[in-house]
Parts: sequence; C-alpha cells; structure tokens
Amino acid sequence: MILQELANLYDRLAADPEIKIPGMGWSVENVSYRIRIDDNGRTTGVIPYVVGEGKEQRRFVKRIVPEHASRTSGIQPFFLCDNGCYLFCLGKARGEEKFSASAALHKKVLAESNNPAARAVLAFFDRGPQAYELSSDDAGVIASSFVVFEYAPENKLIHEMPDIARLWDLYRAATASADATKGQCAITGEHGLIARLYPQVTGFPGAQSAGASLVSFNCSAFESYGKRGTYNASISEAAAFKSGTALRYLSKDDSHRVSIGDTLFICWTDGPTLRPTGVITALLGFKQERNGSRAEDARTLDQVRGDLQSIRQGYAPMPSVPSTKFYMVGVAPNAARLSIRYFKVESYGKLAENLIQYLKDIEMVDVKPASQKSLLRQIAPLGEGAAIPSTLLHGCFDAMLGGSLFPRALQASVLTRMRADHASRNRWDMGQRAALLKGCLNRQIRKKSAAGEKEYTVSLDRENANQGYVLGRLFAVIERAQRAALGDGVNATVRDKYIGAASTTPTRVFPRLLANCQNHLSKIEKMPGKRGMAVGIQKDLDEIVGKLNGNDGLFPRTLGMNDQGAFFIGYYQQRQSSFVRKEPEEREVVSSVEE
Repeated sequence: MILQELANLYDRLAADPEIKIPGMGWSVENVSYRIRIDDNGRTTGVIPYVVGEGKEQRRFVKRIVPEHASRTSGIQPFFLCDNGCYLFCLGKARGEEKFSASAALHKKVLAESNNPAARAVLAFFDRGPQAYELSSDDAGVIASSFVVFEYAPENKLIHEMPDIARLWDLYRAATASADATKGQCAITGEHGLIARLYPQVTGFPGAQSAGASLVSFNCSAFESYGKRGTYNASISEAAAFKSGTALRYLSKDDSHRVSIGDTLFICWTDGPTLRPTGVITALLGFKQERNGSRAEDARTLDQVRGDLQSIRQGYAPMPSVPSTKFYMVGVAPNAARLSIRYFKVESYGKLAENLIQYLKDIEMVDVKPASQKSLLRQIAPLGEGAAIPSTLLHGCFDAMLGGSLFPRALQASVLTRMRADHASRNRWDMGQRAALLKGCLNRQIRKKSAAGEKEYTVSLDRENANQGYVLGRLFAVIERAQRAALGDGVNATVRDKYIGAASTTPTRVFPRLLANCQNHLSKIEKMPGKRGMAVGIQKDLDEIVGKLNGNDGLFPRTLGMNDQGAFFIGYYQQRQSSFVRKEPEEREVVSSVEE
C-alpha cells in the first residue's frame, strides 16, 4: 500500500506545473560546476554554482539530469553529468578506464545526432582528457563533484536540449528492454518490465552515502520460486521509479519531513495541495533546524495558536474536503536498506477531531504551545532527541494523529526524568512534563471509562481528591513555606532532596516535611509584613491535609504509577496557583489579618 500511495503521489506531482520532478530515466542531483565547451569540444570555461550567502551559502544546485544508477566498485559512467574522474581523467584510481567508458557511452547515445551540441560533446571526448584546462583548486573539487556541459555558442545546458533529451530517452528505453524480465506488477496489476533494482534514496542519516533502497533482497532466504533479488517483489520499472522518486522528493523537502531519533518521518496529503496544513506540521515539529538550534519559531507558534482557536470555534484551517487523506511514514535506515517503522493514513475530518482532543488532553496552565517533537525532548537526557526510543515515538504520534492511548512507556519515562532532575529548575520544562502526564492520565480515564475517576483540569482543581494529586499539592505548599522562610539562597531545597521519595513512598518523608514546615511558618510569622503569608500557607495546609484519607494512616505507603503522575500534576498546578495575582477581595482579607 505504501508503494502504491507513493506512486500515486508521483502522478500528482508530475501533473503540477509548479513542481519540478524528474521523468522516467531522469533524476535530481547536486551539480557543482558547468563546463563550457565550444563547437570543437574545447573547454572554454569552468563555472562553479554558488547559491546563497554567509552560512546559507551552498556550492551546488539541484538539477534534473539523466538518471544516475547506483555505483559500486566497478566502472559506471553517467550521461552528460558526471564527476571529474570520468570526464577529465582526474584521480589516481583507473582514471583512463573511466574516461574511456564515459566516451563510449556518449558515442552510443549521440552517434547518430546532427545536433551541433551533440557533435561538440563527441569532439570533447575525441580531444582526450582536458585536465590541463582546470585550475588546481577546481580540479580538486571537480574530481568528486558532479559537473554538466554547457554549449558555449548558445549558453544552454546540453542535457536540457529537447533533441538531446529525446536521444537519451530512446537509448535508455532500448537498453532497459534488452535484458529485462517481464511480469505482472504487484502495485498496478499491469503487465510490463519488472524492475531489477529499486531506486536508491540518498540523504538518510545512518544510511550508506551512495543511497539505500526501500525494497531489496540480499539473501537467498528471502527469495522464492526461483526468482532473484528484487524480482521477488514483482514491481514494474515504472512503479518502482515513481514510488522511489516520490520518496526522494519528500525526503528532501523540509515541509514534508522531520527527523526524530533514528527515524525520518515523512508526511503528505492526497488533496490538491500536497503540503500538510500548518497546524499539523507545527504540532509534529516539521521545521528545519539549522546549526543545532532547537528554538521554535515564535511566529509559527503564534499562528498555530490562532489556528487551534479557529478549530475549536468551528472555523478549522483544514482542507475544504474532510475526506482528504493525510499520510505519514516513518523510515529508518539500515545500512543499504530502508525500514518502514511507522505508517498512518487518516482523513482530515477525523484528524481534526483527534488533534482537538490531543490539545485538550495536554493543555496545561502557563505552558506555551509546543510541537510534539519539543515535548518529547523532555524525556530525553540532556534533551537529546536521538535518545528517545523509536517505539515510543511511534506510539506518541499514534496518540496524536489517531486518538489512541499514549504509550505506557511515555508516562514511565516522564516520571523517571522528573525524579532524576528534581522536576527541573525551569518551570516551563516542568510544565511540559506535567502536560504530558496529564495527557496520559486523562486519555486512560476516558478510554477505559474508569468509574469514579475525574479527568485532570488545565489549572488547579481544589476538588480533586486523588491521593497522588493531593500529595503533590501538599509538597508544593511545603516547598513554598521553605522558600519564604529561608529565601532562594538555600543550597538544597525540599524538592532537591525529597521529591523522588515523596512521589513514591510518601509515608517515609511527609511527617518530617510537615514538622519542618511548621518551623518555617513560625519563622515567617515573625518576619515584618509576612504574617498574612503564613496564614495563607497554613490555610492551604489545612485544606489539603483534610483531603488525605490513606487506609494505613494519614499518608499512603506507596504510590502507583498513575498516582505518581497525579502527584507531579498537582505539584505543578499548586505552584502555578501561588504565582497568580490575588484578587482585591483576597488582598483585603490578608490585610485585615496582618492588622
């Protein structure tokens, strides 16, 4: 199904006049130089391609050129676009043989042509290697870079001339059918030439630089019915080219791809516009990151906030046809092969519903909108996305796009990070982790229809009697009392010392924490102008402790995973509530107490 959808995508891309995509027998390559030749085949200029400025400068351009087959240790010349080893006999490894092979290929394709540019190319090879026309600097780069020919009298690239392109198409069709195997294509159902090799896709981190294949058979154990290699897949040359070219196109476009860990996630639609909407790409984290920067574009997130508000109000910035399909594929490299680790197909109508619910589930007070890619970094040591297991990534994407439960491993990972770094000193990090926990727990409550359980709210819920949630609130109030009494100069706060134990074995630490809290309250009362604060903290303590109803005493012996998640949600929300500016009525009450 994946190959079929990619082949269908190619047909839509080819039909779009604004998109340049190679046809059968052509490919997109990075070209660094163009070599100007005159009618006599003499090199009259070596012109580098330079695009952009400063850090964005690139010394190559992407060009549609005659197809480049996969190159192994043997000699394999390319037509009208090759490196200096084949065109100028550069390099020490079999340079003369490579030049001769390239000359033979061009003579086969262009021998019958009367086009002046074709005759100039043949004259170029008849003159022998012209490395003497290159400067030492250019020769060093050209030896390993692709160059194309430019016909000097017309200032045109020779491979783009219609007559030359037609000769290449005829030659390729003749050589392909000469030794090809015929059969029925497993994708289209049509009879035709079966592909011997699936197109190589380059640019995947971790894959071979020469490219990796989505379909390959490199062991006899994978073969059957006497067929060898890719013939076992029975994919026609046309279907293989279309699906492979579409995959190349998507994997090179930043608006369709995002790399998380060892998996490259690629998405597209089957609508008139192939680009997913800004809401989806921003939520997933489809944004190019340069120079190692992890900062998300504030303007993009502001736009997302507006779009999400529109969705909630019924003015969804989605395609006008809800049945438009959204596709997402997770591809991971494995040396010379590509593995499909994730595949999701969903209609935009259903996708909009799932996204709205996802946003409600992870919404948390004072937490800025962030892509899922950014949120998942909260569970990785030092925020390194490569440390996140791929199975966890796939489950989280499923939860967002398909509305399923979040992986249990996500909840466990967040709790581990919370305890490992004491819930972080950055309250935004803590809030994002609390948001993830809220999403996990709320979806469990709703999906499993747990009787008597109440979903967690965006901000502090004083009516929530979950023991983990109540203990988290209590811990936040105790920490507030310590900071008010001792200031911010404390070397190690109660959070640094006890939050791990408090969230797992409350009965071991809370009696001691409450005793110390009373000492802190006594100190606060004696501070000038702080008596009202002490009264407010004491009221919070009384209200929260009144909700504790442990079966084995005031505090439970242990907390399960869900209660631990509730602990950190309650802790974060209680902390944030103390930052809220008091209303005039509350300030009047505090003033009367101080008097």
